[in-house]
Amino acid sequence: MQATAGERRCDAADRRRAISGALAKALDAAGWQVRDTVAGHRRLDALAHRQGVTLAIEVKGIAEGRADRLIPLWSQAWLEAQRGAQANEIPVAVVGAERIAPKAADAVLAFIEEVAPDASGGVIDRSGLRRFHGPHLADLDAEPAPRPQRAAPPKVARGTLFTDLGQWMLKVLLAPGIPVSMLDAPRARYRGATDLAAAAGVAVMSASRLIQELRREGYLDEEAPELRLVRVRHLLERWQAAVSAQPIDDQPWRALLRGRADNARDAWLAKGAGGLALFASARAHGLGLVEGVPAYVHARHVSDAPPGFAPAGPGDVSDLIVRRPRALQSVFRGMVRYGELPVSDIVQTWLDVAAHPTRGREQAELIWRKVLSPLCEAQDAP
Repeated sequence: MQATAGERRCDAADRRRAISGALAKALDAAGWQVRDTVAGHRRLDALAHRQGVTLAIEVKGIAEGRADRLIPLWSQAWLEAQRGAQANEIPVAVVGAERIAPKAADAVLAFIEEVAPDASGGVIDRSGLRRFHGPHLADLDAEPAPRPQRAAPPKVARGTLFTDLGQWMLKVLLAPGIPVSMLDAPRARYRGATDLAAAAGVAVMSASRLIQELRREGYLDEEAPELRLVRVRHLLERWQAAVSAQPIDDQPWRALLRGRADNARDAWLAKGAGGLALFASARAHGLGLVEGVPAYVHARHVSDAPPGFAPAGPGDVSDLIVRRPRALQSVFRGMVRYGELPVSDIVQTWLDVAAHPTRGREQAELIWRKVLSPLCEAQDAP
């Protein structure tokens, strides 16, 4: 699931081209004549001419527009701009990202003014923000375009879509597009409620009610000979909203012997007590992003805990958080195993982490990008 070195280089090159293109437009609008230096076999990205002044420009692009990432990258660009500029040219270093907060951009300029006050350069993003320091560059400054207003959150369904068994049957319908290692569910084609009920291990009436609601909500392809979901992205967003709105039943625990906490937990889970959840399950699936959060596990009762753990009090450091999921059937039926260790399926992990206050949204977005977005594109394709 990790990006290859080639993919990372491709992403970096794409970012650099996008930032270079945005900078070229800004320079052109300010009356500079811009040309790429590749034809002249120069190492720098561009030269810009105006009224007898020549700028020798080095551009760097980065994925995250954070000050702690932008400042060292700008420093690298400045060294390369100085090395590549000729005697009659002004070296200019520019660093950019898809979106940069004004506060982060100001931090870069403050760094330039403090460390290299004679330098020329700045920051730029794709939304229109531009902040520059140095002679001949003041007319390039611009404010970002306003962010579009967010649409209202998806309506939370009150029917049968997101009941416990409803969620499990949705996983069964989505399973063909998800790796077997990430979701334990049957994978087949179902012509109707009887087929789906047999595969999911539920009553025909339960499957029939789900299918009726999917059809009524416009989530089934009416022309397909089998049950085929459409508008999957919208369906998943509603599902996540429904899960996030549910009350949480968590119990924090502290390890009496911290050095053995993970081994005791894993041995307990391997016996069928529950499974890794949230960030711990994301890490088990190879999509870990967040560190420093106590491990979560799903169990049938929050009073369950491995031997060697005691309830954590208000002032205690938690080593484990036991969560009793609302959808017990969906959670436990979908679990996979990595070796002997039960792990929440990737759909459940995405649903659970989204509302977590500690970078839960970032973790959910990573899972979305790597697993669920390709699933949506495949399911929604004509």
